[in-house]
Amino acid sequence: MGGRKLLSHFREQKFEVMAACWAKPDDEGRLHLYIVSPLVQTLGRPAAYGAAFQVLDSLQAGWVDEFERIDSGDLKLLAPDQALARALLEHNRLYPDLAPTWHGGLTLGSMSSIEAAYIYPASMFARSAI
Repeated sequence: MGGRKLLSHFREQKFEVMAACWAKPDDEGRLHLYIVSPLVQTLGRPAAYGAAFQVLDSLQAGWVDEFERIDSGDLKLLAPDQALARALLEHNRLYPDLAPTWHGGLTLGSMSSIEAAYIYPASMFARSAI
């Protein structure tokens, strides 16, 4: 719920997102929201995180309850040419669902094994949706 709200807010704030998913690598104890954005390449990673955190901060009053709240530590920005980003873009190309999909025990890009992944649909990031 919080991820969809944040991704919609990114779109409203003109922060370009090409793909996104919540994923929990087997070797980590928590989920992260991985966001593929060309801004990582065009602005550089530090400036892209700065822009993402500004959008996130502008949404803080919009969280309805603590369970949907997303903190800066939850975000992982990816450049489109990174292995995980390419895997997400390919997934959305192959499965252009209109709804998010859950996956368990799979491999995505550079992550050798993912315990779980919730992949947002390509329709959320289509140019016409911006």
